[in-house]
Amino acid sequence: MEKARLELIKTKEGKFAVYVVFANDKKQPIPDFKQKDNTLNGKEVEVLREKGLIIKIICDGNVIYEKGKGQFYSKPSPAQNQRQKPKTSTSSDIYSKAHIQFCPSK
Repeated sequence: MEKARLELIKTKEGKFAVYVVFANDKKQPIPDFKQKDNTLNGKEVEVLREKGLIIKIICDGNVIYEKGKGQFYSKPSPAQNQRQKPKTSTSSDIYSKAHIQFCPSK
C-alpha cells in the first residue's frame, strides 16, 4: 500500500475529476471513480496498485474505490482480434483496383 492524497477538480460539466497524488507529486487520474462533491479533496489515502493500475483506495479505514481484477485481465473478443490484424492485399485485389481506376468510362 502506498500513501497518497486525493485531489478533486471540478469540470465544465459540474462533475468532479478525481486524481491520486503520490509522494513524488505525480498525479494519476481515476476516470471511473464518480464523486458528487469535493468532501474527499486533500484526504490522505492508501492506494493499492498492480502494474501501475489503481486497484483499491482506502480512506480512514473505509474502502472508497475498488476495481475488479476481471476487467484488467479479460481476453479480447473476436471482433477486437479482427481489428488488430492488418488486411493483406492479394494480387487480384491490386489488379481489380487498377482496372477500375485506369479504364475509361463510357
